[in-house]
Amino acid sequence: MADNDPDFPVTGPPWNPQGPAAPPGGYQVPPPGYRMAPPPFQRDAPGTGYGHGGPADPSDPAYSGPRPNRQEIADSSLTHFLGLLGILGPILMYALKGPTSRWVKANASESLNFHISMIFWSLGWVMVSFVAACGLGLITHGAGFFLAFALMFVPVIVSVTFSVLGGITANKGEFYRYPLTIRMIKG
Repeated sequence: MADNDPDFPVTGPPWNPQGPAAPPGGYQVPPPGYRMAPPPFQRDAPGTGYGHGGPADPSDPAYSGPRPNRQEIADSSLTHFLGLLGILGPILMYALKGPTSRWVKANASESLNFHISMIFWSLGWVMVSFVAACGLGLITHGAGFFLAFALMFVPVIVSVTFSVLGGITANKGEFYRYPLTIRMIKG
């Protein structure tokens, strides 16, 4: 493109490769070829995803304090596996081992919060399944009851699955963050 090309008229002053003079103390145009430095690398906080990593709260013991020893890892793993039997296992581990180990207390409170939440989710799920059973039972002349009855076991399958995942993750020495959890008890 030439300066006198009629297809590309120049409306302003000719281009200055050094840039315009900067006002005193104001913004200065960077020299030609200048590139900004890339922003510093920032990692996401662990546990921002579902089911793995540490908690997103830096005050939790997964961030601060010493690395858990073998006994604490075994106790926290046992806490999650005792959740398979119901809510009593995490309550006992929270009461017995919680005062002596921050790591076990954090895992026990996470497991306890999950199982309390599952009680609420299960009650809602059973009510929805009951309504579905009545509706499907009327439409299918009784055959829909079997489908809705099978749907009532979904919360049990979810609870067992996440408790096993929590026990396996805790056995590796990592903090397990349960999904679908209403966190009422702080660890």
